[in-house]
Amino acid sequence: RDNGIIFVEAIDADSTAIVGIQNSAWVLRRSDDAGETWQDFTVTGELTLPMFMTVHFEDETHGWLGGMGAIYRTEDGLSFTEVQIPGEWWGPFPLSTVRTITSYSRTRALAVGDSSSMSGTTSVLILTTGDGGLTWTEIENTLAISINALESVDETHTWMAGAKGYDLDGDDWPDRYDTGTILFSADGGRTWNPLIEGLSFGVMYMDFTDTDRGWAVGTDGTSPIIIATEDGGASWRSLDPAAIGIPADAEELLYITVLSACEIWITGHRTAGESIDDLFLHSLDGGNTFDEELDVEGPSVMLTWDFAGRTAGWAGGAYMTLLRYEAETADPGTDCTFPGGEPVVGEESVTEEVAEAVEEDLEPAAELEEEGGAPAEVPDAAEDVSEAVEDAQDAAEEEPEEDGGKGGCGCTVAL
Repeated sequence: RDNGIIFVEAIDADSTAIVGIQNSAWVLRRSDDAGETWQDFTVTGELTLPMFMTVHFEDETHGWLGGMGAIYRTEDGLSFTEVQIPGEWWGPFPLSTVRTITSYSRTRALAVGDSSSMSGTTSVLILTTGDGGLTWTEIENTLAISINALESVDETHTWMAGAKGYDLDGDDWPDRYDTGTILFSADGGRTWNPLIEGLSFGVMYMDFTDTDRGWAVGTDGTSPIIIATEDGGASWRSLDPAAIGIPADAEELLYITVLSACEIWITGHRTAGESIDDLFLHSLDGGNTFDEELDVEGPSVMLTWDFAGRTAGWAGGAYMTLLRYEAETADPGTDCTFPGGEPVVGEESVTEEVAEAVEEDLEPAAELEEEGGAPAEVPDAAEDVSEAVEDAQDAAEEEPEEDGGKGGCGCTVAL
């Protein structure tokens, strides 16, 4: 855990940025020639012991570093300046950590992580900016999960997913596969609504090709999970791993990248005796079947990956392993059948009426201001969504399902 690449960002086909740790020192670098040469980031800040978790670029020069206690911004692609984030401190040590960042433009971005308190409680940290990261606004919420995935296709379609994040098996390492939750925001992360809760597995990563079609992967602790949606996440179907070619010894799926309606990449881990082997899976028929690709020789455990279109990708992991992918397969196009599967139902999943209300009122939720302005105010949209969901819940409670199923939704809708 103290010698490897923990995050990789594909800026474009030739440029990439990495965050890692080697010999107890941080490795923060970028390459603009497909990995032939590298430049170190310079970081200016006041934190005594900075910790970096993620890096995200909107374009070649504008980006953000995230970590413990601070977000760092750059306008030249190499020099980052610290901007401290809200949260409690334990002496000189901050108790908030940014773990993932997405952006909608050079000025608008969303950061997510976790925030602890001196009382021992932990909550989801959600931060938004409308000025390029000079200032960040914390979004109050009541979520009690660890966020594993953050995905957006535009500022009115953003998804977030995770699990409880508690140590369930006593190994002093938070498990991420219990009580999975998927949420949706139609206003750049300012308000969130649950799409499904109480899943028996944790969602590790999501990828959407557009506002409707998306995929998510994860694990229930022993077996891989893969689910898909065609309605923006209002409903999901579960695919049988064995039926689509996922190896029987696969334990967890960590990342999924949907390059088109036909081409999909998945990475995960399998157990090989007392060690862990990497798993690379590739589909050219829309996820109906996957083939195993790329045996990595020597010790490595992939921890992160990212693609810049279908022709170039990067994967990084333990022992400072960095892999570059260049497409050798023909472009399969977009004419593929979306796979079928069994409906995914959580312990507290939203009812059909609630899902329809959310879908109808969130597209679009509000008219957002033009790029470069102050953060858009969307209280009316949030109220409309909450009222629509409440009406749907009331209707469901008044008219129970004929099969005796539970009507309504036992979840907090407006955060």
